[in-house]
Amino acid sequence: MSMLIITMLVVAFSLPAAAGPFSDIPADHWAYEAVTRLVASGIIEGYPDGTYRGEERISRYEAAVIVAGVMENLELTVEELQADVKKLGLSAEEAVQRAVEAAAASEEALRAAEEAAKAEPGVEVPEGISEDQAQNIREIITALTFELEDELATLEELRRAFRALQSRFNLAVDEIVKVPVLEYELGTLEEELATLKEDMALLREVNPVVFSGDYKIEISDLQIKNDGVEASLLEDPFDSGSDEIEPGTTFEQKLGVDLDISVAENIALHLGLSGIKHDFGYARSADLALDAFDLKLDTPEIRLDAGRRIRAAYAPYALHNYRIDGVQVGFKNTALDLLLGRRDASGVDTLYFAGKTGTSYSGIDLGAVFAGTAVEDGLERKIDRKILGFDAAAEYAGIDFEMDFATALDVAEESNLVRLMAATGVGPAEVAFTYRNIHPGFSPLHEDGNFFKGGDLYTSSLNPGIRGVTFEAEGDLYGVATGLLVASVNPEQNVDRADARLVRITGSQDNIYLDGLKVDGFYEYEYNTDNDADLVTTRGFDVDYTGIDNTLVSLGYRLRNPIEDASFVPERTLELGVGYSLAEYFEINYDFENINSTGMYEAAEKRANTIAVNMVDYPVMNAMVLSAGYEMETVDGTDKDAESIEERTNTLSVGAVYDLNPLLVSAGFTRRTKDGAAVSPELRRAAFSETDLGVKYNVAENTAISVGYHLGIFNAEDTDYSYNVQEATAGLSLEF
Repeated sequence: MSMLIITMLVVAFSLPAAAGPFSDIPADHWAYEAVTRLVASGIIEGYPDGTYRGEERISRYEAAVIVAGVMENLELTVEELQADVKKLGLSAEEAVQRAVEAAAASEEALRAAEEAAKAEPGVEVPEGISEDQAQNIREIITALTFELEDELATLEELRRAFRALQSRFNLAVDEIVKVPVLEYELGTLEEELATLKEDMALLREVNPVVFSGDYKIEISDLQIKNDGVEASLLEDPFDSGSDEIEPGTTFEQKLGVDLDISVAENIALHLGLSGIKHDFGYARSADLALDAFDLKLDTPEIRLDAGRRIRAAYAPYALHNYRIDGVQVGFKNTALDLLLGRRDASGVDTLYFAGKTGTSYSGIDLGAVFAGTAVEDGLERKIDRKILGFDAAAEYAGIDFEMDFATALDVAEESNLVRLMAATGVGPAEVAFTYRNIHPGFSPLHEDGNFFKGGDLYTSSLNPGIRGVTFEAEGDLYGVATGLLVASVNPEQNVDRADARLVRITGSQDNIYLDGLKVDGFYEYEYNTDNDADLVTTRGFDVDYTGIDNTLVSLGYRLRNPIEDASFVPERTLELGVGYSLAEYFEINYDFENINSTGMYEAAEKRANTIAVNMVDYPVMNAMVLSAGYEMETVDGTDKDAESIEERTNTLSVGAVYDLNPLLVSAGFTRRTKDGAAVSPELRRAAFSETDLGVKYNVAENTAISVGYHLGIFNAEDTDYSYNVQEATAGLSLEF
């Protein structure tokens, strides 16, 4: 900047004189022409009195005005250059190259200006200037150098900024050059995407059917050696509910086929077929069944689902998550769902029909349900069950309200279901109030088992004959998750008094005193005529600690205390559990339970200990893993009649898998023993061991051949009740 002003001053003092715009610069003054050019360019204006005052020193403000004028002229010059570049037809690369060269020249000019500004005030004076004029120029230069020394100090920073800007400019040029290449690649990708979409559309038109399934052949030969045992033999002799063993040779062919067909854009069809054929022995048979049939249609106006075992969900008391064979249609514009189907219910071919709809009115959600069944009566079907129900839900003044009402139309006596609920937030707590009244004559139609079979008597049960009120509150009290339940329920609808009352208080807190420490506590007061004890209080706590790596420690305590019945005594339960895992392969668990006065009977007590050690999929070489486990469970004590409940069970298991792709070899061994006074005589001091060997060979990607051998040996030392089972199997499986 200072170099520019210096240059202008030198030029101004070097030009010949002529008539000019200022009264104090005659036309023959040596700087007349320079001053005239600056005035014509708008760089300087002079003083209001029409003088130039060329002998005076300029201030920093006057210098700023001069520089501003120079910059304005430079901007105009840049615009003119851009227009010239356009007229000359220069390419972007050529224009950029010339700009870079000009920038380099500008940097060189800046460096020269800085050097000149820092030099001693002495310049080469043009010829034709007197010594006085030259001295005057030197004084002006000295004054400008002193006045602009702050600006001179920033020249180095300006140079660094200029270089950084030039570097960014070069990067921008590189990216600009890449743009045509990117545009070309983008166009190519768009063409490939369009081609792919066309291929997919063609594929859907040519092959709308997806065909998959499996075919298996299984050969089995099972032989039993029972040493004269006449009782039925079980697959698991220690489990009376296990299946009976049936000896013999079988040859089975199993076929499963799935078809998924895209009939149209909004129509999909699924078919599932299965077949099984027995070819050996007296059990020769062949069965082919349609396991799955499902037709789906989904449009903006209608939703249709037809087929085998479609899901019906209408109300908790009528066809709730029930599977039937039939058709279900939903009309989206009217929120109407209709169902018609059939199912074999307890050996009776039953027809089901149902419908539901819903709407909103003044902020209230309203719904209606109708469901029923029809069974064969001679040559025609007769409707035997009909249920009509209504529900509503709304929010008012921050309170959520719900209502359910249902009636059994096929029952002559009063048979209604009523449920009312209100819930809201009060400070840090959520509270809810519920009223239930289900008449004894009301019978649900394939209901939600959570309510009608496994529901809590005090909170959720909708079993016939229930009437009562429930108040629940949950919230955070000083960092403790607290709950309160107060319920009064009459299971048999006795009009004189309620037969069951409950008050339950719970609390839970995490990381109490220690990280990983959780404590849960509760207190209950219950009166229920269904219990042997009319009035009972129960209190207890649970503690879980996970603050030690790979370790879980749990402790629980319960105390049940009868209040009014002196024939019962307090029952105390203590539970302790410790678990530890090492790496990802080893686990050790110990559980202990001690109950004094089981069931609040003084003579009853129980002590149980369980120790389990397991190793899971431990790698012993590249392709082999081992598994092993041992569990010992002991139970000791007496029942309420002082009879022993002693029982001891030990289980040992070992297994290995060797994967030599495509060959897979597996082996396993399990041995269980049982003893104790509480064990039935034929099972005392008994042992049951099982050995399994298997080989599977993957012939192709979806085809495998397998062979197996199973040996089961049962032996009871105190009786002649023993037998062994041998079974050899072979099979071929094919997936397609």
